[in-house]
Amino acid sequence: MSTLQVGTIKSASSAAPVFQNSSGTEIGSLINKAVKFSGFSGTLLFDKGISSITDNGTGDYTVNFDNAFSNADYAYTFGAMNESGTTSTSTDDDRNEGGNLRVKNEGVAASTFRVQSWRTTNNGETANDVPEICIFFIGS
Repeated sequence: MSTLQVGTIKSASSAAPVFQNSSGTEIGSLINKAVKFSGFSGTLLFDKGISSITDNGTGDYTVNFDNAFSNADYAYTFGAMNESGTTSTSTDDDRNEGGNLRVKNEGVAASTFRVQSWRTTNNGETANDVPEICIFFIGS
């Protein structure tokens, strides 16, 4: 086995570098964009390839990309920290804790991504700001 040690990897095109096996089949790629932000203030806590967060109201945010993807077919994953300091994703397991996330209807676009956080209680769902939201994006 060989170890490659370099200071910089540069793509030959404007696309992100990809990893291929010896047959030339893609077996991985780098995270294109990532963000961690406060759901309370919309403040960026960490970002890669993100220009800003738009706070559309309680529990409703739009992530604005520095550079658009070529289309809206990119992959994403997300999670949130709820008020109790634990993390959750888009499930109803944390009843009365908040921190549930979902993609806003028609919220995936080449240049933006809209996400909502909410609290599930015995009375239904309520939009809810959360301490932190993290989202990773992979695409071209």
